[in-house]
Amino acid sequence: MAKNKTFKTVDEQINLILERNIKIDNPKSVKIDLLKYNYFNIMNGNVTLFLKQKTPKIFRKNINFRLFKKIMILDQKILRKHSVS
Repeated sequence: MAKNKTFKTVDEQINLILERNIKIDNPKSVKIDLLKYNYFNIMNGNVTLFLKQKTPKIFRKNINFRLFKKIMILDQKILRKHSVS
């Protein structure tokens, strides 16, 4: 059964990213990205790529939010290129 999660504001989502020791170079840009793409699409789809340990979630050192966004965009490009018309 899916776990019910409480709504988090964009600022709370940014704090969650920072709590996980993921670097943010430009908080304003991250805020725009979260509003445009949403947290799940950017972070959760690719989270396992950057985990050092799954439980509790511990990320590798020097991981930056930009990496998550770049992978999400690459994934979208690949899906568009290979989608069935």
